[in-house]
Amino acid sequence: MRKRSMILAMLLCIVMVSSAVPVQATATTEVEVIKYAANNYSTVVNSTTLNYSQMEDLFTVQGNGVTHYFHQGPIFTDEWNSTNCPIYENWTTGQWCHSNHSGMGAYDVWDRNETMNFKTKGSPKGTDIKDLCEQVGGMSPGDEIQVLANDNFKKWFNYTNVYNNRANTTLNNKQGPMILTWYAYGNYTGTSDYYSGMRLVFFANTTTHVNTTEEGEKDLYVFGDWDMHECLAPWYWHNYSTTYPSTNGLSVKYVDHLKIYPPHLHDFNTTGDTTGWAFRGEVSANPPNTPDDPSTEFNSAAYANIADDDGTFQSDFSDSNYAAHRFNFSIDNSTAKDGPIADIETLNITWNGKGWHDNGGAANGTYLYIWNSSGYEELDSTTSGAEVYLTGEITSGISNYINSGNVTVLVVQKTVGDEIDYSHIETDYVNMTVTHHHHN
Repeated sequence: MRKRSMILAMLLCIVMVSSAVPVQATATTEVEVIKYAANNYSTVVNSTTLNYSQMEDLFTVQGNGVTHYFHQGPIFTDEWNSTNCPIYENWTTGQWCHSNHSGMGAYDVWDRNETMNFKTKGSPKGTDIKDLCEQVGGMSPGDEIQVLANDNFKKWFNYTNVYNNRANTTLNNKQGPMILTWYAYGNYTGTSDYYSGMRLVFFANTTTHVNTTEEGEKDLYVFGDWDMHECLAPWYWHNYSTTYPSTNGLSVKYVDHLKIYPPHLHDFNTTGDTTGWAFRGEVSANPPNTPDDPSTEFNSAAYANIADDDGTFQSDFSDSNYAAHRFNFSIDNSTAKDGPIADIETLNITWNGKGWHDNGGAANGTYLYIWNSSGYEELDSTTSGAEVYLTGEITSGISNYINSGNVTVLVVQKTVGDEIDYSHIETDYVNMTVTHHHHN
């Protein structure tokens, strides 16, 4: 019995050790492209899976299997000094060289002239990531894409880097298109030689620099560290050991997923992953000096009325004050949704509805407000009593508009009602879009 117990214990240990060993990343031969819903990041709008053979057949092949492409590694002080200031390379730190003799090679962590530490990506062929995105509906300004490897390594980029490098000559020269490569060194991904496919490579060209390796090879296609500085927003940079810029760290290998996330949409549709509250009634001042009025929460039928932009209105009136609707949108600080407040770039508000008065004419109209720390700030307004869209965008001081975790939006009909002529407010649909970014 004791022997049997010992055997079981040994087997358990083997199982535990085996389960602790990380999954070994291997070359990938296909990629799944996924686009998520704006109002629910767990809902897939569209997806497709393509292998390298399909990519080669369906899309314009990028690269010719002959031209070499390079990314750039980190620029360390000692290596810089030994390359650019050889006469002083025996100094302990090299500080005198790169600090006091800039003409002889001042140390530049960005290596703006692209002179060293090039990392070859071989002679690849591949598919433009833009073409892959288009298979699931494409990207729009404000969208982010996550390039994910099968070992869970990932990098984030925005719409501009995937799409606008073609329209912007400077970007195109320095960055080039983002290519998912499936061929290099004369072999396809998954074969013994091209072991790092599918791999992200930036196909930069030689327009901005005549790059030369330390071995004397010239006119290279290098996506350099300074190119990254110029073409990518700072939060998308890769910094080796958090200190040294390196585009080589952006060249994700073993890619098996491309995930598109639009800006996060907050509304009152039950399919969403956001939290919010709506309130109905009236306010005695326009705008009021408190963010708590009106205070009567919508019932389920009223919430259903404003869930979609479909011509179904939630209508309320006041016979003594200004008819109003108030909306609170809860900010989710999770990086999977709204992100930390510091990473929010814009808040966009859209309200669709009517604000009208029984007197008509100049008494009609609506104001759209947002609460800013200590008072309401006007975003938009109309003098019409007909259905309209009022919009507003916040691009700075974002934290001032988030109070106790909520953004408060208010619509107020512009004229006080009385016992004979009422003030009316009608909401068809309202939303807030949060554009935020991730960090590499």
